[in-house]
Amino acid sequence: MRYLIACLVAVVAGCGGSSDIRESEHKPPPDARPGEGRYSGRLDAADVQRVITQHRAGFNNCLNQAEASYLSGDVFVEFAVDRSGRVENAGVVRSDLGSWKVEDCLIETAGFLAFPRPEGGKTRFAYTFPGPTVGKRLVRTVDPAWGYPTLRSARRPINDCRRRYQYEGPFHITAYVGPLGEVLDAGFDAKQAPPRELAACVVGVVRGLRFPAGGREVTKYRALIENLDDDA
Repeated sequence: MRYLIACLVAVVAGCGGSSDIRESEHKPPPDARPGEGRYSGRLDAADVQRVITQHRAGFNNCLNQAEASYLSGDVFVEFAVDRSGRVENAGVVRSDLGSWKVEDCLIETAGFLAFPRPEGGKTRFAYTFPGPTVGKRLVRTVDPAWGYPTLRSARRPINDCRRRYQYEGPFHITAYVGPLGEVLDAGFDAKQAPPRELAACVVGVVRGLRFPAGGREVTKYRALIENLDDDA
C-alpha cells in the first residue's frame, strides 16, 4: 500500500505542486514556546516541498508499516532546521494514527533531510503525513474518561519515564484496544517534542496495560496526559 504525502503550513507559506503530493487543510502551527525567537528564519515553500518530495520513498516506507486494518489517522511532524539547512531536530507534535513504530520512523527519516539555507536564520515548520483512512469505519471511539482508571493505575511507570528523560510537559497517547482490553498498538505526540526515548518508554507502558473489555470491536482511545495523581 502506498500513501501520499501532504504538507501542513506553519512557517512556510504553502505547498508546491506535484502529481504525487496533495495539499492538506491548513491548520495552526503548534503553540509557541520559550526561546521561540531563535527560530526567526524562513524557508521557501517550494524548497520545502521539493526536498520532501525527493525523500517521499523513505516517508512512504514508514507509512506503509501501518498495516493493521484498524489503523487510521495523520501524523504531523515538526522540523527544526539550522542555519545550514540541516534538520537539527524533528518530532511528532500531533498524531491520531496511534502507531509509534510509524511515527518514530517518520521522525528518523526527517532527521536525514537537508534543505537550502533558511533566510534569516534557523526556522521550523510542521508537515502532515496522511495515514490510512479505512480503519475509521472499523473502530469505535470513546470519551477520554473511559480509560482514566487504567491510566491512573500506570501513573508510577509513566512518571518514571518522565523523570528518566526529564520531561514535565503534557502529551497525548492514542491506543487501539482489542475486544479483551489488550492494547494492540499505541502512539505518542506532544506539542513540545520530547526525546524519542521518552515516547518509546511511555508507549511501552501503555502497550502493557489492560483496558476495559469492549466486546467484539476494536476501541480507539485518545487521551491527554498532564498528571496522573491519585485525585486526577
